[in-house]
Amino acid sequence: MGEKKSATKRLLEKYAYCCLCGGGVKANTREHVPPKALFDRSHRPNQMVVPACSACNEGTRTGDTVAAIVARWGFSEPTTAEREDSQRLIRGIANNHPDIQLEWLQNSGSVSQRQARRHLASYGAPIPNEAKFITIGPATLPYLNQFALKLTLGIYFEQTLRCFPSTGLFRAFLRFKEDFRGTGLPQKIIDIAGDPLALAQGAWNTREQFEYRAKYNPENGLFIHASRLRMGLFIVGMASEDRSVLPNELIADWISPGPLSKILDDPHYRDKL
Repeated sequence: MGEKKSATKRLLEKYAYCCLCGGGVKANTREHVPPKALFDRSHRPNQMVVPACSACNEGTRTGDTVAAIVARWGFSEPTTAEREDSQRLIRGIANNHPDIQLEWLQNSGSVSQRQARRHLASYGAPIPNEAKFITIGPATLPYLNQFALKLTLGIYFEQTLRCFPSTGLFRAFLRFKEDFRGTGLPQKIIDIAGDPLALAQGAWNTREQFEYRAKYNPENGLFIHASRLRMGLFIVGMASEDRSVLPNELIADWISPGPLSKILDDPHYRDKL
């Protein structure tokens, strides 16, 4: 009897190149997009798994963790699993990236908390009386922007079973629950991106933890996705396989595929895009 092949080996036999850094680097790992950390107890269906190189896998690990934490910051009382997972993930950030945790807590004083409450209430956000407010700024945002771009490339691969080509351009937008006042994705985005999809296995469906919409047009190589990560983080990503079809006035913030680690050093990504 022959030796049973691992899931990683089977994937890499079909798809030899990393789908997260432009398709020019040999893949040697399989990457869960979105990560296991987003899901309760790190338990998710074995779907949307993409070929990746070690640099992309390891270099985006902190971004995965940060996104998994932020996605759990909702308006309602967390479940036991959410609370325990958050505590575990935050300990990891505190140990390895204390600057991020310090940013989250920098406005934890009573005066700052009251100001944050008034500010969000003025936008109509449904804020529970016991809610605490976290600061998300230039220490956190590069990791979230990196994650948003990675998710866009991962869903593109899931839809096409191809690496996004070096001839193309793509971009991603971050939105938090406060941006949508707790109501979820706007209807105009839903209309463009299509029907909701989720990771599911038999009767087990993880829609509450991750739901996405995606549309790919093979005729013009245009792609869009709109994703909800729990109820705390929303990402809209767009891509064009042929940059020449994009109007020049739109492509200033679009990028070519390349090492996602560069995002962390780019001042442009220290803000919410």
